[in-house]
Amino acid sequence: MKKVLVAGAALLIAGSMVSAASAEVNLSGDARARYVGTSDYNRNYVKNPVTGIFEESKNGYRDNFNSRIRVKFDAKSNGGAYMKARVRFDDFVWDGQGWGAWSEGKNIWADYAYIGTPIGAFDLSAGRMPANFSKFFSWDARPTRVKADWKSGDLRLIGVFDILSEFANNPADEWDDNDFYGFGLVGSYKIDDIWAVKAYARYHQDDRDYDGSITTLYRPTADVASLQRDPG
Repeated sequence: MKKVLVAGAALLIAGSMVSAASAEVNLSGDARARYVGTSDYNRNYVKNPVTGIFEESKNGYRDNFNSRIRVKFDAKSNGGAYMKARVRFDDFVWDGQGWGAWSEGKNIWADYAYIGTPIGAFDLSAGRMPANFSKFFSWDARPTRVKADWKSGDLRLIGVFDILSEFANNPADEWDDNDFYGFGLVGSYKIDDIWAVKAYARYHQDDRDYDGSITTLYRPTADVASLQRDPG
């Protein structure tokens, strides 16, 4: 892990909400290059045009090389404000394109990037951030949200406001900003070192408009609406 001392105002939140003389930036990350081979991994049933019987179709042996580098940025100012981001480099399958890789949308991208600051008893943060409730319900999601985190002893309450769809592709939305939002409240209580209870209440508000020329609406499913899952 490498530590870099950055001079000046390192974090500016909501128009100089926090003023800091310096901030410490920690860099860490991971990298991999791997070979993946699969044998009849994808299967489907196709109707035989002669017999009319559905027969299993296999895709045979398939393989590829892929690689990636990920770098984490964790910065914290003297006043307590912070910034967190993880940037990926060259995260896709090798295809021999060489210099053409610069045009790939995934050549350099961030799978999360958000800022935050403590305000009294709350920790207020905003941006695209990791979100984990439980591996049985919602895990490793990437919502774009504003989050207020409050903790007192073993009790913790988290309020969230998510933008699920800006719906900017609809001409009607240019005249009346009708979007898709999510509101949530997470409560948890630690009973002891082994047991804890947690509950999640969520409400979706869909204000989007569309006229007869628009036949379909993108409707995200359940809690992970419009969120990206980390491929690992």
